[in-house]
Amino acid sequence: MATKKKAKKPVKKSVKKPVKKAARKSKKVNQVLLFILAIILPPLAVYLLKGAKRDFVINIVLCLFIWIPGVIHALWVITK
Repeated sequence: MATKKKAKKPVKKSVKKPVKKAARKSKKVNQVLLFILAIILPPLAVYLLKGAKRDFVINIVLCLFIWIPGVIHALWVITK
């Protein structure tokens, strides 16, 4: 009688990808750029982060008042 041997499946080794580290660095750079934009052009920073939604409209209304409330709101939106 011949016995059948089971074929072994190749073992996949997990390899850490260096992309994750680069993605974290990129995210930090984006965060810094958003902070700078939030000070210079608050509605643009909110638009780039959230799109043309409720936060964007609120920020435009706040910027129509004395510019400072718009900056504070943009910084709040970015950090939350």
